[in-house]
Amino acid sequence: MSFGGYDDDDTNTILDTNETSVCKQLLLIASAGNDNKDLDKIDDERNHYPSQLDGVLSVGAVDYNHKQLYFNDNHASNYGKNSIDVLAPGKDIFTTTYTNDKYSTFTDKSYTHDFGDTSAATPIVAAVAALLWAYFPELTLEQIKWLLTTSGPESSDPDHFGETKLLNAVDLFTAAWDLTHPQN
Repeated sequence: MSFGGYDDDDTNTILDTNETSVCKQLLLIASAGNDNKDLDKIDDERNHYPSQLDGVLSVGAVDYNHKQLYFNDNHASNYGKNSIDVLAPGKDIFTTTYTNDKYSTFTDKSYTHDFGDTSAATPIVAAVAALLWAYFPELTLEQIKWLLTTSGPESSDPDHFGETKLLNAVDLFTAAWDLTHPQN
């Protein structure tokens, strides 16, 4: 899911959806938001939804140096040593989103590379999780979550993300292989 916010009006709908989805064994992955807020310090009344709900993996965005992604002084990936579950690239992500407007960076009105933040990082995590589950269908929901949050290198930004892991597909698939093919 690449949406979210702090609006309490939608909280009950999101909570109901979350409880139903988890019961059906769906892996919910949500962007942590781009408000440059420490989600560890936000109270439950104004928490970021749906990324901070139980059972939802929260995705933060990092730059080329694996540090908190900044867009300008007030616009950056939300962070939190205990609130962000996994990190992924969120800068200059090439997409198949067709741009056909007067502000397009391409003169031939083709595909865009100007896509970023946690809205770009989240589908990357979701795609890798889907590939992992397709290749290892015997893994449970909890094992997939565990692999996503424990495989890969730690962030280069411990002040914002603590020991949160960076998404690394090679490390993830290696760990899944080791989990499903134990050495005797």
